[in-house]
Amino acid sequence: MRAPLLTVVVLVALATRAQAAEVSHTLREGETLQQVARYYYGAGWKSSYITGRNGLSADTEAKTGKSYVIPASPTYKIRKGDSLASIAKRELGDKERYRFIMAANNIADINDLEVGRELLMPFVIKHTVTANESLSSISKLYFHSTKQAKLLQEYNALTTSTAALGAKILVPIADKETLETKKKSPMPKGAAVTAVADETPPEEAKSKDPPLAAVPADEPGDKSPAARIRRAIKQYHAGEFDQACRDLERLLGEPRLARDDRLRVIEYCGYCAVAYGDMGPARDYFRRWLEMRPDVQLDPVFTSPKIRTAVEEARKDIQRAQANAQPPPQVTGDGD
Repeated sequence: MRAPLLTVVVLVALATRAQAAEVSHTLREGETLQQVARYYYGAGWKSSYITGRNGLSADTEAKTGKSYVIPASPTYKIRKGDSLASIAKRELGDKERYRFIMAANNIADINDLEVGRELLMPFVIKHTVTANESLSSISKLYFHSTKQAKLLQEYNALTTSTAALGAKILVPIADKETLETKKKSPMPKGAAVTAVADETPPEEAKSKDPPLAAVPADEPGDKSPAARIRRAIKQYHAGEFDQACRDLERLLGEPRLARDDRLRVIEYCGYCAVAYGDMGPARDYFRRWLEMRPDVQLDPVFTSPKIRTAVEEARKDIQRAQANAQPPPQVTGDGD
């Protein structure tokens, strides 16, 4: 009879620590949860944190005047005698989850624990599986990437990569961008409509890419690739990142794209990845972009530092790959 009690104690302790990092936001007229997420986290797609934490389904509309919990990742200060396994057991409910703590904090050696160091810990969302959902789609919802499906399987000790309808899936989110949530002042009125600087790519007028503006204006119902690209880019600059980025990813599979249009789609897919904090995919997109247009130069005035850094890292990746691909110099002369 003591095991269930111990489980309850562990869950309560973890919930208390996570709740200490949370804030509450009352939705005002004209605000959306995407805009609220952009203010607190720097990215609108992270509204899934808020909907998941507040038990909202995908088709539930946020209500003006209602207060919503804004979750945030707590921290844990290492104490004498701690091990990653004991921390995982006490804080996450299972000692085997120590690997998650290592990954979240870039710890390479399991014994590399310095007393007093603060570890980034997750807040945990309890997600109820609905029809047609998989671990991959749940991963896409909360991490904007399907790559964390394996993490969800391991964290929930599932024997298969599928999730049963109605099952409760624990989604651990250790996001450094949420650490400042508690310190932020309440969201000022009107702040929701202002995009975060690091989400803003170079202005259209400053871009050196072939101008899509040369394509005739959209006709009602125009579903041509060029029209779809224009609409996606307009949505992106308007701060409607989720829809814009989904449309851009679909366009990548469009066989009718001209080379210049494909370049623009790849470019903006890279911007989307940066906006969502997916720097690995961002570099992948920018590598493809630079391989097709090696002369790309970004305007430092209108381009965010995160985008410039990702582009330059992609450029270095290409240079390293080219250097490694070069054959060794030929030895000339008669020799001995």
